[in-house]
Amino acid sequence: MRVIFMYSKEKPRKGSSQATLPQPLVAFKGSRSLFLTQRSSQDELANAPSISVLELRNEDVELPESDESLYWCKIFKLDDFVQKHHLVRYEPVFDSTTSVLYLNHIILYECQGLSKELEMLSRQRGQPCFRLQPMHCNTVVANWARGSDGFTFPAEAGYPLESHQATYYMLETHYNYPDYTYDFSPFYRKNLSKQQQNMNINARDTQSPTTDDSAGRRDGTEEEDVPVEEDDESDMMMEQQMVDNSGLKLFYTRKLRQYDAGVLSVGLDPNWRHIIPPRQEKVVSEGHCIGGCTQRAFPREGINIFAVMSRTHLIGRQVKLRQVRGNAELQPIMHDTNIDPSYQDYRRLASPAKVLPGDSLVAECIYDSSSRKSITLGGMTTREEICLILTLYYPRQRELTSCHSLPSLPTVLHSLGIEELASRSRSSSPNCVPNGDHLETFITAEGIPLRAQPQPQRLPSVQYKSFIDTFWGNTRNGYTMARHEQDLW
Repeated sequence: MRVIFMYSKEKPRKGSSQATLPQPLVAFKGSRSLFLTQRSSQDELANAPSISVLELRNEDVELPESDESLYWCKIFKLDDFVQKHHLVRYEPVFDSTTSVLYLNHIILYECQGLSKELEMLSRQRGQPCFRLQPMHCNTVVANWARGSDGFTFPAEAGYPLESHQATYYMLETHYNYPDYTYDFSPFYRKNLSKQQQNMNINARDTQSPTTDDSAGRRDGTEEEDVPVEEDDESDMMMEQQMVDNSGLKLFYTRKLRQYDAGVLSVGLDPNWRHIIPPRQEKVVSEGHCIGGCTQRAFPREGINIFAVMSRTHLIGRQVKLRQVRGNAELQPIMHDTNIDPSYQDYRRLASPAKVLPGDSLVAECIYDSSSRKSITLGGMTTREEICLILTLYYPRQRELTSCHSLPSLPTVLHSLGIEELASRSRSSSPNCVPNGDHLETFITAEGIPLRAQPQPQRLPSVQYKSFIDTFWGNTRNGYTMARHEQDLW
């Protein structure tokens, strides 16, 4: 549900029998998407004597200065959990009124192993994620996305924190240069500090929050309304904090709960082979977690999914998590018919969904590309698209953390009407098979040679219209490469 609100500095007249609304031209207007039935107070949890708090924050990350995405990764060493603890709650910690506009998501991963490289990286301030070598940091612990206030685990489960099982953790932060015309109006930026106080956002450049609901001065008196001069407003708009120190706040306890919780990601592997043609009102993509994977990984009694988060980017419209057992399709575990890219939060299920070994899970995403003039490729930047569903479940199993599928390269080429694929590499023979974006390749599609760019960048110029009728059948029902990430213990 999207809640639309409006308020101003003028207080309602006392004794007035009729309600008076603020003047629209001078009032602050805004909106926010919410799951109204899933809002919960954290006062009891925060004040519990058995709860400890740990903050994991970035260190002076330079914010992007142009229309680009930045994935920043920082390694933390947590060797203080000598005995097992349970993570029972996490929430974002925002650094400033400026940097919060850049944040797209923050994900905490668990890393396997005790390598010297992890130890060295844990002493550094972090770096762009693409510079890191694969380090088996693929197990999701906590995931915050724009619009979320965090997540509280149910009373029967908590995520296990245990140093002898996992000592190193990776914090991945996705920054986007703000599109003020899309997400935020200038008036919203001017009032963001007040908005932060309502959302319990921590900001270094604002006063410490008070216990008084009026958010007034430190002495408890109500803050007077001070008119904003035009020059001051311009200064506020020009003021920029060019670095960010946001992160996650973890609430954990030594009082263990009945079950260890885990996170399983289902969907399409974020890759350029995920192709969405332009000018289409409805485009369906599917990511499969096949029964062979769940048969191998899940315990005999199965797992219980209690919360689900769907993830798409700007043109995602609907997401469904389907469950197939044998030859029968069961009721969807989750079906969101109104995706909001600025609000992607965990949705608690009314009752846990049981998934047995051998069951297949299908992440189905529907996109509206009618506003796009060229093909949209799969990938992690906001301009690209993803189709992922994160599920929280218990009891935790360590065999399967990501269960993604991906159309095979021959299927994609055939679906696009590509007749020939050749390569020219300085380091390879003329007869070698192309192996990624680093080879100088060219494609002949419908008799049109495409030589200018590496293969994924050339795809938007492919003449897809002549074979759009057969594209979906080939990519949805053709050969796929199912892959799963396995924890190494």
